[in-house]
Amino acid sequence: FAGKAGWGKSTICASLAHAGGSPLADDCLVIVGRRGRFFAIPSYPGLRLWPDTVKALGRRVHDSELVSDHSEKRRITSRRSDIRRRSPVPLRAIYVLSPPRRRRVIRIARIEPREAVGRLLAHTHRLDLTDRSRLVAELDALSRLAARVPVFELAFPRDLAQLAALRAAVLRHAGGLP
Repeated sequence: FAGKAGWGKSTICASLAHAGGSPLADDCLVIVGRRGRFFAIPSYPGLRLWPDTVKALGRRVHDSELVSDHSEKRRITSRRSDIRRRSPVPLRAIYVLSPPRRRRVIRIARIEPREAVGRLLAHTHRLDLTDRSRLVAELDALSRLAARVPVFELAFPRDLAQLAALRAAVLRHAGGLP
């Protein structure tokens, strides 16, 4: 999942973990290309969630630890998460979250590769914005990624009461991918 801070990436991942999935990372996922295929590199198995999200997932807020003294967010680790898992995982799709707007329905729509490059670029992390050769290499890598891995826009109501429906929609959609 790609999206700006506060758009629901960790909430969706936590919901999927609640249904038996294993989070690969929180906030930053390394993607590598090998022989025309792309893989996600697992890193941090925990998620940082707001207390209302923790409650919506049926977990007790006080059973989780504070992320920091400066935030109400809680750190949770999936009960099914294998912390030792470090093997790359084939990347089958990328879901780019739409900006939060008032919406009533969940919509998943394919983003064509050309547009996907720009969407993905908006969610990458760069340490040096002045390194032109690195920026060119990044655009090239994103172009190859978008040509090989389908990218979808995920639009959904920002309503914790609909989290189970969102999870079901994502699982149904991802389950239909090759």
